[in-house]
Amino acid sequence: MARLILGMCYAIMKQFELFKQEMLWLTEHAPNESLPYFYLGQYYSKDLDQVDKGMEYFRQALQRNPQDIRSRYLLGYALELKGDRKRAMEEYQTAVAAAAAQQATYSLPLQGVARLYLQENNGDKALEYVQQAIQLEPKLATNHRLLGKLYLTTGDLAKGVAALKQAVDLDPTDAAPYHLLFRTYLKLKMPAEAKWAQAQFEEVKKAYGED
Repeated sequence: MARLILGMCYAIMKQFELFKQEMLWLTEHAPNESLPYFYLGQYYSKDLDQVDKGMEYFRQALQRNPQDIRSRYLLGYALELKGDRKRAMEEYQTAVAAAAAQQATYSLPLQGVARLYLQENNGDKALEYVQQAIQLEPKLATNHRLLGKLYLTTGDLAKGVAALKQAVDLDPTDAAPYHLLFRTYLKLKMPAEAKWAQAQFEEVKKAYGED
């Protein structure tokens, strides 16, 4: 759809009012299409003050396309942010099953399940799911970042450092692994490495941090 492509171009250019106009036009004139609802949900859910509005758009997208695993995952993530772990887990597990049925290479729902288990201090189950995520998408940096965080939480600092280094190699623009490495090197009493990680964190944050 030309209007959908136009709206996404506006989003890329950060012309968000024009983006919203195009998406809302589509919800009115192509009401059975799920993508405009997905993109509006994605837009609003980035703002914690409007996450409920974003969730409603994801639900609207899922009404039109129940197999939309991206909307399912992001609805779960919004619920996780709001502290509703039970319903977040339900959405993540549904997305995991749908992705498997579709044979989709999409590991974020597995990440979501792993995060929730980690929050519950269930390291074994968290490790099981993050390893599945890595098997599905071995080059996705956030999978390795989550693995590193898991190992740090369970006290296996050496494995945590190795996983975080892998995350950095896969995505040098993500500042989060550097911050975790900085904190870990301090625990390991490795001041030179800690200084390096802190410098990298500040440099990446300055260059690629959000506006």
